[in-house]
Amino acid sequence: MDGTHLLELRGIRKRFGANEVLRGLDLTVERGETLALVGPSGCGKTTLLRIIAGLEQPDSGEVILDGRVLASPRGSVPPERRRVGLVFQEYALFPHLDVAANVAFGIPRGVDKRRRVAELLDLVGLSGAERRMPHELSGGQQQRVALARTLAAEPVLVLLDEPFSNLDAGLRARVREDVLRILRTAGITAIVVTHDQKEALSLPGRVAVLIEGQIAQVGTAEEVYRRPATRAVAEFVGEANFLPVTRIRDGIIEFELGCFRSPTPPGGRFDVMLRPEELALAADGIPARVVGLNYFGHDQLITLALPSGTTVRVRTLGPGRPEPGSTVGVRVAGEPRLVAER
Repeated sequence: MDGTHLLELRGIRKRFGANEVLRGLDLTVERGETLALVGPSGCGKTTLLRIIAGLEQPDSGEVILDGRVLASPRGSVPPERRRVGLVFQEYALFPHLDVAANVAFGIPRGVDKRRRVAELLDLVGLSGAERRMPHELSGGQQQRVALARTLAAEPVLVLLDEPFSNLDAGLRARVREDVLRILRTAGITAIVVTHDQKEALSLPGRVAVLIEGQIAQVGTAEEVYRRPATRAVAEFVGEANFLPVTRIRDGIIEFELGCFRSPTPPGGRFDVMLRPEELALAADGIPARVVGLNYFGHDQLITLALPSGTTVRVRTLGPGRPEPGSTVGVRVAGEPRLVAER
């Protein structure tokens, strides 16, 4: 095992009845990183976290943490001996205990609990809130108490399952920044599960895209967004336009909006992908008919029908809203690339 890897998952499979949720999944998490695990609902994200935490057992495969095998065909280490912390979507605070007692619940025996509670509450920015009850806290404060209680057990890995989904949009970004700061300060390796693509791309570490029970791609946010491994990844991580290749000649890929040079991958079928912001309206562009418009204030998403009937979406900034049914010119303003169909 590579010394930089804290967690390694090898060939993880899990079936519930006839439904195979995880299909030979492989993944490594580097020591000290915050990995975003993103994927559509039902793709197996929570099941994978529960397997890492020891709350579910894989049908096959291995879970290795810090060089120690936690699960394999030969047996499994119980959850309380794994040094893995799990922060739930619902926070799961004890409603009858105050903040200090909630945090103290996770502190191991032999540790000065009063001192450790004070350290943890200072870390999460809640010093002075020791005697407050969970119902007296905001959603963001409850999230920080839940994180403090998890860190009290001194885990080497923290798993956060949709940790911000219960917060309103205005609070999510601030709480997310707070939680990431706390994890960095504590030097904790973490996996953050989310179905929100924008949230996953905003996290500082790598992004792992889980689709149909397998890791489809792992990379930086820019790599996953700009160079998706498959069409399924491209469709899930942001909006994308796909246009058929009309001809390949001497390394030149031709398609309806132009041409570009690209090595042709062996085998398989490919489309040309462009993100909406990589297209632009231009008087000298290919004529297209406006068939839809979504205005968001800071930008707008315009749906166009090309001469072939293929529709594409263009993201534009600033004023100027073309009328549905009008004709505009569209041109490539970014970098087209080939993407495998699956």
